[in-house]
Amino acid sequence: MRRALRIALIIIAVPILLCVLLWVGLLTIGNTAWGRQQIETLVARLTSNDVRLMGLGGDLPDRP
Repeated sequence: MRRALRIALIIIAVPILLCVLLWVGLLTIGNTAWGRQQIETLVARLTSNDVRLMGLGGDLPDRP
């Protein structure tokens, strides 16, 4: 039973840890000039240029 519990905890913990690491990485990269430029480009590409961001600045996620 202990082994099944350990496997269940790993199955739950790994996706949560990956989400946290992704969020921290996005915030870290998004607060650099290069990261902001990539966000502007990505939004334009994903919306087929219907939405365009220009001059994105400020601290993410507090004050974009």
